[in-house]
Amino acid sequence: MRGRSLGLPLVALALLGCSLDGFADGAGGAGGVGGSAGGAAQGGSAVTGTGGGGGAACGCACAAWDAVKVSDAGPAVLPVGTWTGAGWAVAWQDARNGNPEIYLARLDAVGTRLGAELRVTDDGADSRTPALVWTGSDHAITWEDTRGGGSDVYLALVDGSGTKTFGDALVWGGSGAPTAPAIGWSSTAGYLLTWEDFRDGGYKLHTGNVAADGAVIHTDERITNPSVGDSRASALAWSVNEYGIAWQDTRDGDQEIYFRRVDPSGYAIGLETRVTTASGGAEDAAIVWTGTGYALVWSDGRDGEPAIYFATLSEGGVLTAPAQRISEGGGAASAPSVAWTGGEHVVVWHDDRDGMQRIYLRRLDGSGKPLGEDARVGGEDGAARRPTLAWSGTALGLAWQDARGGEDAIFFASCQP
Repeated sequence: MRGRSLGLPLVALALLGCSLDGFADGAGGAGGVGGSAGGAAQGGSAVTGTGGGGGAACGCACAAWDAVKVSDAGPAVLPVGTWTGAGWAVAWQDARNGNPEIYLARLDAVGTRLGAELRVTDDGADSRTPALVWTGSDHAITWEDTRGGGSDVYLALVDGSGTKTFGDALVWGGSGAPTAPAIGWSSTAGYLLTWEDFRDGGYKLHTGNVAADGAVIHTDERITNPSVGDSRASALAWSVNEYGIAWQDTRDGDQEIYFRRVDPSGYAIGLETRVTTASGGAEDAAIVWTGTGYALVWSDGRDGEPAIYFATLSEGGVLTAPAQRISEGGGAASAPSVAWTGGEHVVVWHDDRDGMQRIYLRRLDGSGKPLGEDARVGGEDGAARRPTLAWSGTALGLAWQDARGGEDAIFFASCQP
């Protein structure tokens, strides 16, 4: 999953397409306590009470949870989240102490924070761009760090009670100043890290394999090979016995989305797949495994202003559904995140269609067909950006950065449809 002083009620991080606390036209606003969503609930039923703003075709089958502030200070940005089997965890980058550091918060199943935040890093250098995965017993956090003079990739482990048990451990430094790590977990092979590295005259993607106890097994396998262009912003998803990795790449002159498979140790399998071919630039790829294939979302400029696009690939990396636009409205849409519920894809992103950045959500069926319109789901009083979405098996968990109080903070909402 690229939050808590009590905020407005989030009535629909719903699988039925409702607006939460933004009340976009046609989606209906959230009512007060005990109130209904504005407008009729098509395919569902409206709750009695004082309604929100008028709207239509808003079927809220989702229990309401409050949007809550997870971070105590800030500025706090770039949240990443995951489900742990019993609750949620959110990590983020935080500059309350003057330099960026990494923080972690644990939340229960409905989103109530458990105990105090954990400051994961405590160094005079910059610790940035965290990535997070849950192993069944540990939160594994990786980030880029400048304490060695350049940019390096580090790893720490935090157990289920919120105690840091390992780290800060250098996974890879080298001359290429590795940045923007991502992380995955396999019970058979430990952690897989990906990052971008500049040593070869441009950014290329590399992988590293780390054991469950943090010991480095194998690092620095380059998985993008063209000598020209930059390969950046990797995202990965574990399937049955391998990973799918998506990234943005400028080898073709225009920035496009690529995909390739790698084994649990980080070695490339087969050939790359070029996912996008339209001019205009594509970036911010996110990926999820559905049980039979991969779903990809990204921000795409082919229509002039950036919009969110979606495509599906087979387990072997073959496109099974062409790229389609899923964001509506006239705003610039960026930073998508995607979750698979077992029957639907749920996609969130931020865009500025109504003059201020807010979080939007859209549901898609298994083939990628949109289910209803997109709906505003987060960010009322300030700029809301960088959403990250996770699925627990029964509920969605959404974290994002939000400047409603004047300074960016991390917010969270959980919704059980």
